[in-house]
Amino acid sequence: MIEQAVVENIADPKTADDNKTLSTGQAGVMADEPLLMDMNPGLNDPWYYPVTDGQGFFITVFPVISKVVLSWFTYDTELPPQDAIANLGDPGHRWFNALGPYSGNQAVMNIKMTSSGIFDTPTGVSRVADGTIILTFDTCSSGTVEYDIPSIGASGIVPIQRIVGDNIAWCESLAAQAVVQ
Repeated sequence: MIEQAVVENIADPKTADDNKTLSTGQAGVMADEPLLMDMNPGLNDPWYYPVTDGQGFFITVFPVISKVVLSWFTYDTELPPQDAIANLGDPGHRWFNALGPYSGNQAVMNIKMTSSGIFDTPTGVSRVADGTIILTFDTCSSGTVEYDIPSIGASGIVPIQRIVGDNIAWCESLAAQAVVQ
């Protein structure tokens, strides 16, 4: 059976890095933070869910073409055997890539699984579509990644937050400018 890290709500009403109480009804949304109406490049950052530390997302918003790129760094569904060999890194590392248009605060993207490459070598790679991701931002510091990966029968919702807060003020500034326009 495939173990899934499916998280619908955060049980603890505080984030791992912050002692502010979360608002009710939306996991990860701070009570005093304005809701985000449109994606903007102030969201560009690494994101993660503290419960699954060591895994995470790189997200980049391209407003000129109204697209967003998401890379999800995670692990296989089962631990590899103790004697599994990898020349570089852990043999259980996995990553997914997704690109798609966004509208407002949400993007629906197809997941691409990449394989057959060799480190720092110009070899052909295989890209296979395998499922969807719905990326939604509630605020400039919180959102969700909803995934459906049919090949492994996995689906769920991961609440995400920024690893660092350096772009929050810029994101909020861009969001305020969009409201004025």
